[in-house]
Amino acid sequence: DLGDMFVATIGYFNVLPGGINTIPCKVEYTIDIRDIDMERRAVGIQRIEQAAAEVAARFHVTSHMACMKKTKSEKMSSRIMETIEAICRRDGYHYSILPSGPFHDTLSMASVCDVGMIFVPSIHGISHSPYEDTAWDDVFAGSQLLLDTVLALTEK
Repeated sequence: DLGDMFVATIGYFNVLPGGINTIPCKVEYTIDIRDIDMERRAVGIQRIEQAAAEVAARFHVTSHMACMKKTKSEKMSSRIMETIEAICRRDGYHYSILPSGPFHDTLSMASVCDVGMIFVPSIHGISHSPYEDTAWDDVFAGSQLLLDTVLALTEK
């Protein structure tokens, strides 16, 4: 019930001592938790902490969570995003409006200028992975969309 914009990704697991048939004495992991709404993100974090505490209590172990970095999301410029969307419609590009987490260049840029983002699809939806790949037709389409967007924005 947190909605489609709340995302939690476990990207690292370290199970100690790491033996194939050894019960772990310690498990470390990272969770990247994102949402464009900071209040909803806070609720999601509380729920994850509560679930971890409940599992720990059930198995008579301890659980500890620490925030490594907290970054607020930035809003995309409606002017830029509307321009991108209009060009997608005009040129027949298939598109979706996606929220983006805070760790792109837009986080730094948003405090000094309007920002917008264009994503191109990854083959089989695999991204942020050594297996990530993008079809050259999509790279070309994304590049053309970027050029057309910059030209359209400079005309306004």
